[in-house]
Amino acid sequence: MKLVSKKDIFGIGCVLLIFAVVISITDPTPLVEWRAKHRTASLRNGVRGADNSTIKFFLDLRKLNRRGHYFIAEKIFYEGYAQLPEESRLTRPQAIEALMTISVEMLRALPQNSIYITETDNETFPLMFLQIVQDIRYDVVVINRHLWRLPEYRKFLWKNTPLKNALSEDELFPSLDKIDGDRTTNLSAIAHKLAKYYPIFVSTRGTAEFPSDSLYFIPPAMAKMYSPRHLSDTLIAMMSFKMMRNQNLNYLAENPPTASIDEYKKCSGKEINTAVSNTIVFLHETGKDSLAQYIFKKYDPWMRWNFDYNSSRKIFKKFFPQPQKKSSKEQKAKAIKKSGKKFIIKKK
Repeated sequence: MKLVSKKDIFGIGCVLLIFAVVISITDPTPLVEWRAKHRTASLRNGVRGADNSTIKFFLDLRKLNRRGHYFIAEKIFYEGYAQLPEESRLTRPQAIEALMTISVEMLRALPQNSIYITETDNETFPLMFLQIVQDIRYDVVVINRHLWRLPEYRKFLWKNTPLKNALSEDELFPSLDKIDGDRTTNLSAIAHKLAKYYPIFVSTRGTAEFPSDSLYFIPPAMAKMYSPRHLSDTLIAMMSFKMMRNQNLNYLAENPPTASIDEYKKCSGKEINTAVSNTIVFLHETGKDSLAQYIFKKYDPWMRWNFDYNSSRKIFKKFFPQPQKKSSKEQKAKAIKKSGKKFIIKKK
């Protein structure tokens, strides 16, 4: 006696198939959340060992945010950040928030329709979260040189950014070049073409294939601008002041990641110090001493973590006139004058 007939098996199969189709079409939130948590493992090897699931991880977080579950998406992102390689890993939420603040200000500073070529995990993943999940400054194209080797990553950029206006699909999938034996795409040829249409900024940690005379520091960006053509000092000054006006310098200066020197380094503190120092020098040279002094005072908490802090302070103090201290006799005479009493300064 058969317990289950062929007809029953066929019916059960049809029900399961319909259920699977409904699930795939509706993509319920609990499933998206479970999938995103499962894909946090894709961050373990950082940008150098990332695969296509890294892109899908951020797309799942975007779905959660658009369905009104931003805090769940943020929590999962923070959990993923704690799995990064040791040289990039940040476990304290306050440290990740400080890094996110730096990343937001970097996006704010960049000109419209810019391209920013990044190198490290801490330069890339916060920007991906801000752009893909929060839809902040989608006009800026962030290209990571290590992720560029992934076809899924290039397809995503081509479909969702202004990159498709300058590159064809054939140009988007060239053969991979090798730099110092690493599986990294050489972006200099593509950057040279894109520079005709967009301002290109390159991470200070990844400028190996770019000629040094084609890289310009535009304060206060923590990156160098790549331009095959010479940029005049006037143009650099105009761009610099516009970028500084776009940044919230007060918030950034007042929220440094000062819990430990390790956090400071991982939060791009060294690059910020370099950017701030160069900005102060640039403002002094362009006759903006009052603004240079303001930035110098504001960023003092950041500068204290710099190994060259004391030497930097000595250099900067030369830029600004120091108020002369009054002698004790003059101070005493001023105090007596205020009180209305007569005073006599005896001469020796």
